[in-house]
Amino acid sequence: KYKEKKYKVVTAYFRGGNSLAKALCDVNNFFNFKNSNCYFALEDIGYEQEKTEKLLQYYPVYATLTWNGENILGYGCDYQSCGIKEKGKKMVKKLNQYHICVDCAHISRNGFYDLADLAENLICSHTAFDAVRKHKRNITDEQIKIIIEKGGIIGLCLYNDFLTEKQIGEVDCIIRQIDYFVNKFGYKSLCFGSDFYGAKNFAGGINNYNKFSKIVEKLRKIGYNKNVIKDICFNNLNLFLEKVDARQKFIR
Repeated sequence: KYKEKKYKVVTAYFRGGNSLAKALCDVNNFFNFKNSNCYFALEDIGYEQEKTEKLLQYYPVYATLTWNGENILGYGCDYQSCGIKEKGKKMVKKLNQYHICVDCAHISRNGFYDLADLAENLICSHTAFDAVRKHKRNITDEQIKIIIEKGGIIGLCLYNDFLTEKQIGEVDCIIRQIDYFVNKFGYKSLCFGSDFYGAKNFAGGINNYNKFSKIVEKLRKIGYNKNVIKDICFNNLNLFLEKVDARQKFIR
């Protein structure tokens, strides 16, 4: 269903060890071949700010400052007590100018609060919930509240380690995360940030969109109606992307 144009999906480009020239080439190729329902994002934008202008002119939906480690902009979740560097603060201001959402996935705990103070639009693209499963990449209730208060959206990641201590978790560990969030924060700020193209081990064996029916069936069994399920799976993200489009179109 995510191939249908009415359903939207975001593909993030991970910097890794790629040079800016390689990133620009790869992103340009993405735009040459993508469907109209595919959106673009950046994961780890740890280049010098003055060199990123061409990359930002592709208007990604969101960008993370770091991956799990340290770069010139700040510190990832391997350094929870560290914050954002001065270059990172300047980068957030640049992202604000382009109406690009700042993604707090991967950032350190202290870095999150720096982002919350600086970012006009804050999201978390792929994570799970620390109150259900403790993990350095999962976010706390306080962080969830801040993101929602700032009008952001939160994507539940299906990567196994975020959801369970078991080597291979069942679908139920995904359902526990969803049910916790919905009961405490409602369902309008929740979507899926599957990380299908960034990880390998997924709970319940759900490693592509065709297997989402496993989640849908479980949610129905515990009493979720079809409209709420559809909002979590599709509509919440669709609406959020429409809002991002509306903000960015005036400066493109």
